Amino acid sequence: MLTGLDISSPDTPFDYLIKPTHQLEMKGIGGWKGYINRNLRTGTILEREHSAFLMMWLEKHLFCGRAVGPSSNTQALAEALSRGSVIPLGKHLLGSAYHMMHQISVKLSKGEPIGNPCGPWWFITLWLNLYMSKISQQQIETKTFPNFESEENPSVRRRCTSFGEAASVFPGCQFTTTQTTEYFRYFYNGFSEETTSWYPYQKTEPLFELPFYYDSTSNSFDNDLMDALIKPGILPANFFSGKDSPTYEFYNPSVAAR
Repeated sequence: MLTGLDISSPDTPFDYLIKPTHQLEMKGIGGWKGYINRNLRTGTILEREHSAFLMMWLEKHLFCGRAVGPSSNTQALAEALSRGSVIPLGKHLLGSAYHMMHQISVKLSKGEPIGNPCGPWWFITLWLNLYMSKISQQQIETKTFPNFESEENPSVRRRCTSFGEAASVFPGCQFTTTQTTEYFRYFYNGFSEETTSWYPYQKTEPLFELPFYYDSTSNSFDNDLMDALIKPGILPANFFSGKDSPTYEFYNPSVAAR
């Protein structure tokens, strides 16, 4: 719902533990800026350049790896994507988020510094923005998003077309001291039914046209997606071709919902 990424296709994470095809320089090149300069080409985009771009996108923007710089951990996955392989990135993103939260929980329970557990903090922020929208008094249906497709005036904004876009443009906190106190008091006293018992798809007319897999005429989801949403499952985590062994996180939607 937030990202539109595939979560229902079959997944084979061990396929990405193979040795990558292309040789991409990672170390001693000046971080991401040097990485871009080394791999940027002009003319027709070849598979190598496409893979290099996808690897940067996966490492820097999707999974937010511990290296905080160029790394070959996601290169095999990037090469598979560049070849057109169908990969449920939504499962991988959820697995990465669960793995990150598990590491943080362990650190907190031991009273240890959290440090840099790596992981998609941005995804947790989007989820919190949407979940807490009523408490923070944000009207998601009125949010606007930058219109990058406008060549004449890129600064023009358009209406949001998905919950992810709406949740990503929440402004910074403008609460007074009293309002901030009330906001954090919710975490001690619990949330009221009015602020938490709402569902993005409960309206007859959906707020946004995306994600496209919801049928507003029959008020139903795509069957494969519904199976993925309501059934417990195993999510791939730490499946990259690095030094650590692949692990999995158990996903139980009914427990999470409670």
